[in-house]
Amino acid sequence: MRTLAPPLLLLGLLTWFVAACAAPDPVAEATATVLVEPWVMVDVFSGRPNPEWTMDSREIDAVRALLTTLPAAESAPPAAEGRLGMRGFRLGALWIEDQPVMIEVPVEGDILTVTAPDGTRRYLSDTSGLLYELLVAHASDHLTPALYRLIFDSHLNARSNCCATLPSFDGRFHL
Repeated sequence: MRTLAPPLLLLGLLTWFVAACAAPDPVAEATATVLVEPWVMVDVFSGRPNPEWTMDSREIDAVRALLTTLPAAESAPPAAEGRLGMRGFRLGALWIEDQPVMIEVPVEGDILTVTAPDGTRRYLSDTSGLLYELLVAHASDHLTPALYRLIFDSHLNARSNCCATLPSFDGRFHL
């Protein structure tokens, strides 16, 4: 019996090892199947977390529809490093052309940066600032009144002629 113990022990350990390696990793499976919902982040704070929200289907549809109308930009936007205060919006996990992309929408300028998962970037021209205006409009549903006012004021300062066609403004865009 003693001569069988080491081979049986070795066989048992080998069986256990093979079973452990073949067993699916529940954490990896959960991570692989989690779909991140499209989100918007307001790039406004330095030194504390920026506010963000998950986009609802109405917001997603509006952003996608608008993006399809924007032409390619001829160049990348200028660097906005070191700027304090409202810098713009970032949109993430938004599926465009069968891949999740991140979109940077600056408060100043009219060039949007679209970054693919592999890091490649392309640029879209939004000379009228329509995507920024759309995001400001949706922000009112997700932010405190004081923070919304800061974002809206930054928007007006950066694009002083953006709202000239609006009749009296009650603090909200109506979509």
